[in-house]
Amino acid sequence: MPDPSDADAASATSARDLDDPSAELRLVVEDLANLRAEAEELRRGIGDPGEAPGDQAARANLITSLEMTEAVIETLVARATTLRQRLGGQPEQ
Repeated sequence: MPDPSDADAASATSARDLDDPSAELRLVVEDLANLRAEAEELRRGIGDPGEAPGDQAARANLITSLEMTEAVIETLVARATTLRQRLGGQPEQ
C-alpha cells in the first residue's frame, strides 16, 4: 500500500516547483518526453488498418487515447513555450 506521506511530499514539491518557472519547465519537458513515448506506443498498438482484422472497438479506443494524448502534448508544448519566454527564450531541450 502506498505511503500517504509520499503523496504529500510529491504535492509539496510540485507546488513549490510551479512557483519556479525553471523548475516547472523541467517538469513540463519531462512530462512531454513521457507522453511522446506513450503516443508512439499507442501508434504501434494501432498499427496499419490493413494488417489484421482485429477488434475494431479496441482499435477505436487506442485511437481515442492517442488523440487525447496528442491534445495534452499540444497543451504542454504551449506551456513550455510560455515558460521559455518568461525565462528569456531558453532553447528547447
